[in-house]
Amino acid sequence: MSGIPTVLTIHAADPGGGEGILSDAATLLDLGCRAATVTTGFLLSLRRGGSVFEPLPLPLVVEQLEEAIAAASPASARVGVLKGAAHVEAVAAFLRDRGVRDVVVAPVPRAGGARILDGETLDAMRRELFPLARVVVVRASDLATLSGERSADLPGLERGARELRARGARAALVSGGVRDERIVDLLDDGGSVAVLDAPRISAPRVPGVAGAHPAAVAAFLARGETLLRAADAAQRHVALRLDRGPR
Repeated sequence: MSGIPTVLTIHAADPGGGEGILSDAATLLDLGCRAATVTTGFLLSLRRGGSVFEPLPLPLVVEQLEEAIAAASPASARVGVLKGAAHVEAVAAFLRDRGVRDVVVAPVPRAGGARILDGETLDAMRRELFPLARVVVVRASDLATLSGERSADLPGLERGARELRARGARAALVSGGVRDERIVDLLDDGGSVAVLDAPRISAPRVPGVAGAHPAAVAAFLARGETLLRAADAAQRHVALRLDRGPR
């Protein structure tokens, strides 16, 4: 495995395949990385509709973190679904103490139409993980929840990214905005703003693509790309996944 970078994904397990460590692992493998996985809990679809997140006990999460880092030293990490301040604090302390270089934090406010990110967890992520992260990745559709910005136009994306930095992030990447039939991602890296765009692709539901973007950002950072190049390459990777459809 020499020369192959390891990416640590700290995320939920999702039997539906739209989010979670299995989707991340597939993306990382596709991009030439090795995946080390830590399951924080399970995203479960409810019969009445929506989803619920059932977290694992904190000692089990910590034990997985220790085992993952013992197997290989990660070049980057991707953090997804967490539950509660104690889990957030433990993950942040672990990443900080182990000196993981490039941390990608991608909060997931909703799954299956149901809110799974509570206020306590979000406050802890802003306090502990946002300042630690190389970049905080937010879907444009979740920008109102995470930054308070409700406008989906380009100035709104920029204001939202700026607000995420005001709440602790060193850099903020807002993905999946739509402008003139193109997909727009906006990166604010310490006040330096770049707009990335790609053709909008009409495609059927592609399992696993929902969480592929932040995982791809982490993969390209692990491979030594700058944040701007990683964001651009991740956008193109998602477009490719949509273009080729379900596999």
